[in-house]
Amino acid sequence: MVTRAKGLRPSTQKVLSLAAELKTHEKDKEHLRMNLSKAEEEVKVIFEENNILDEENKRLLRQYHKEKNLHGSGGKHTGNASAKTNKRKSSPKICSPIEKKIDFTDPDSARKWIGYSLYQ
Repeated sequence: MVTRAKGLRPSTQKVLSLAAELKTHEKDKEHLRMNLSKAEEEVKVIFEENNILDEENKRLLRQYHKEKNLHGSGGKHTGNASAKTNKRKSSPKICSPIEKKIDFTDPDSARKWIGYSLYQ
């Protein structure tokens, strides 16, 4: 088409050039719309995952405080240092039941976990 365009008037060449540029911009616009749509869907998924993780964190925090209160005031009050060291030493993050369910280094793992029922 370039060889044919040389024989055309400059105004016609300009119109053809603008038409080609317009077509390119329309394709770019469509790609941007598709990317925006995908990004919005990802935001929805991440929002849902965040809500599930937030609920799980709240549940684990309640469980941690409950266990801490049970172990901390279990009726036995000894001054013995060894009795105090028998308390749970691991943090709630390490003992989390979801610890091995989500691998945050794997981007697909979090999405797979969303379907997992927390209360199985």
